[in-house]
Amino acid sequence: MKKFALFIIILLYSALSFAEIKSFHLKGKIEGSEDFKYAYVFDSESKLLTKQTINNRTFELSGRYDMHRRFGGPAILELLLTNVDGTQEQVLSNRPLSRRRYNHCVIFVEDSVQVVYNGNTRVFTIQGGVKNDIQNKFHALDILFLKQRDSSNAIIDLGTISENEKINQKNREASAIFKNILSKMESLILKYPDSEVSLLNFYPILFDQQFSAEKTAELFERYSVNIKKSDYWIYIQKIVKDKQLTAEKLAKPKYSVGMIFPPFSLKDSRDNNFSSQTISNKFTLIDFWATWCVPCRKETPNLIKAYGVFKEKGFNVITISIDELKDKVKWAEVLNEDKMNDFINLFNGGDLYGLASTLQVVAIPTNYLVDDTGKIVAMNLRGEDLVKYLSTKL
Repeated sequence: MKKFALFIIILLYSALSFAEIKSFHLKGKIEGSEDFKYAYVFDSESKLLTKQTINNRTFELSGRYDMHRRFGGPAILELLLTNVDGTQEQVLSNRPLSRRRYNHCVIFVEDSVQVVYNGNTRVFTIQGGVKNDIQNKFHALDILFLKQRDSSNAIIDLGTISENEKINQKNREASAIFKNILSKMESLILKYPDSEVSLLNFYPILFDQQFSAEKTAELFERYSVNIKKSDYWIYIQKIVKDKQLTAEKLAKPKYSVGMIFPPFSLKDSRDNNFSSQTISNKFTLIDFWATWCVPCRKETPNLIKAYGVFKEKGFNVITISIDELKDKVKWAEVLNEDKMNDFINLFNGGDLYGLASTLQVVAIPTNYLVDDTGKIVAMNLRGEDLVKYLSTKL
């Protein structure tokens, strides 16, 4: 029994030795026209640490947090100002902890931190330490993107084009605006190659398709020798290599134009078996997507438009979800929410060796246009390109 008790003590000591709990204290105030009722502080993994009602446009928040983070990332706090009074799940239901959202900011903890939110410009200024000075510059770029995007959207909404065309135009404009923001982010990263703040803000470049894998890798190598020794840089390096590998596979797809699409059988949204042998339309678009894939869902209105125009001429759409099995209910909900029920919707979730693996689908959205013989005649037709192609064939 004594040996067992000693063993437990050793385990507890080991666990505690990996936890470095520290206290934080920050003061804040709201200036300008915009106001909020509540201030929430979360850790970097979206765990609620503390909450306070805002009085006279000021707030003061204290608590404790764990310095150690998964993958060696920096210990940061995330501040959210909102009018929502609820549980952690209720407050986070609409993903408010996102770099490209108003009323939210990232804070690097220092001995003394002052937060000022300007309700007119909708910009946070964090006072306290060099890290927060640098983070303020990245935060300003996030807000600049939001403002330019919102201004562009407002102008597009005044137009007389269809709602579907407005969505497409908004997406195009947002991509162009963000491309310019990415360039400014790149400049900041090059300016601060020895800062973990700079490394934390590498993610938009890492995951944006407008920044090539080759250029991503080149920029990533520009970090200092000191930063490259960190566990966090080593962790992100693996993702950079994955992006390069994905780019290589996309450049040389296993199945390409002129080849016969492999046979398959999957369950549809009514849990019935669907076989590719039943495909008989002149053209069928087979689209791989997932509910969590924002670009995929932005593409849905284009599929709906193409289907509406060409369905009577022999065109059909088959969507294949690669969501995990646990998200099958959510998949069914999104089919209704995004008005996809006119399509043949199939579920390939949880099958690591299924159709997506056979095709070596390494990125989504990915689509294949096949003819009535099953031959692939085009790939990755998006936006107006799908309608233009079908207009020449049907």
